[in-house]
Amino acid sequence: MRPITNQNLDGVHAKHQRAFTLIELIVVLVIIGMLAAISLPALKNVRQSNVLVAAGRQLVDHLGYARARAIADNTTVYVVFVPPDIINQTFALSPKENALAERLKGGIYTTYALFAERTVGEQPGRGTPRYLLDWKSLPNGVLIETNKFLGVASPATLAERALPADKPFFFPTATNRTVTYNLPYIGFDNRGRLLSPAGPNSALTGEVIPLARGSILYVRDAAGKIDASSVDVREIVPDDLGRHHVVIDGLPGRARVETQALLIS
Repeated sequence: MRPITNQNLDGVHAKHQRAFTLIELIVVLVIIGMLAAISLPALKNVRQSNVLVAAGRQLVDHLGYARARAIADNTTVYVVFVPPDIINQTFALSPKENALAERLKGGIYTTYALFAERTVGEQPGRGTPRYLLDWKSLPNGVLIETNKFLGVASPATLAERALPADKPFFFPTATNRTVTYNLPYIGFDNRGRLLSPAGPNSALTGEVIPLARGSILYVRDAAGKIDASSVDVREIVPDDLGRHHVVIDGLPGRARVETQALLIS
């Protein structure tokens, strides 16, 4: 028989110290579950906030590009948006352009393009209008607040004031010069200043594009056309502590994102 030594006793104690009881394991799992339940809503709101910030930065980048091209090309450049009332319109276009127009009808509140009145070297009034970029869309789950297209009776803030839509643009491309449509727009003159519907020399307080989380649901028929009666816009407008605005200064025409963290719901 082997004598019992202190070394053997230490090994026995070590084995006992490494073990966990079933109750202890259950308590640990419950704590982990509670922490996960508490943190998931916060993580969800952080992710949603990040998507809004990314959308704002995307729009700021394209607004900055439009302003830079207006200055460099000595022309007027517009950022034009797809309005909600375009869904009911029918255009006499080529099959390719008609397919694009029908596809863009699904981009109300989310889709925009850059339109220039002329290219470098062309004389004012004799230019060749063209789109500088393909039509772009905001990230999935983000849209421009509907008030910027529908307007409110007495807008108290720039964020509530509807975008101007008093100017016809070739649509959906500038290839066909016979089809135009009054699109909402933000314009920059050849000095990079923000245009006003009252005239290019009008002083502006600026413009604000409010962003919101949401979705646009609709049904297309066999020909790919949207059923206007099926359009369902679901908009989640952030409160004052969760706003995400693209702000454009009037005279310099520079854009920036102003954002605050979303509240945890």
